Amino acid sequence: MDRYQFEDLISDYIENQLNLSKRREFEQYLNAHPDAKELVDSVRSTMVSLHNLSPVKTSPDFMNKLRRRIEQERSRPTYPTPTRNTIFGFTPLYAGLMVTMLIALVYVGVELIPTVEPTNLPSSAPQFTTATPERNAHTVPSVTRDENAIVGVEEDSLQSEDQPPRKDFELGDRIQYVKNPR
Repeated sequence: MDRYQFEDLISDYIENQLNLSKRREFEQYLNAHPDAKELVDSVRSTMVSLHNLSPVKTSPDFMNKLRRRIEQERSRPTYPTPTRNTIFGFTPLYAGLMVTMLIALVYVGVELIPTVEPTNLPSSAPQFTTATPERNAHTVPSVTRDENAIVGVEEDSLQSEDQPPRKDFELGDRIQYVKNPR
């Protein structure tokens, strides 16, 4: 006998409705499994409690009313539940509101992040390379150097990077001189 057969025969055993061979088989299973005894005792106490309950008084036409009600429920037409278009279980309105709130939250979060300006980074100075003249290259005409032009260039190079450049009205003349030496 297995557990399922045993459970099916518990109420018949308690009510003494088993034949002799089934009763012996049931009791052998009961002696072999101690937890089965607890189950039989539990079912027995439940059955005794049910027998001790007082009967419930109902109206004489209770059964007729119950049958009519069951028939009404069976014959009632069933309406299909309306299907809604949803996005992840949300109606389009709520999904749109949630997306808007998410975008606003990200925007506010980005705006609240402090921006750090680099202060100790080296400035990128322009890089100059010198090219070696080739043998067949054209020669550059020599430029006579004017001492005033050299002094002006030295003054310009001595200015600090933080100060705005000094306005020099003779600068255009100097550039013309370098481009077109006379």
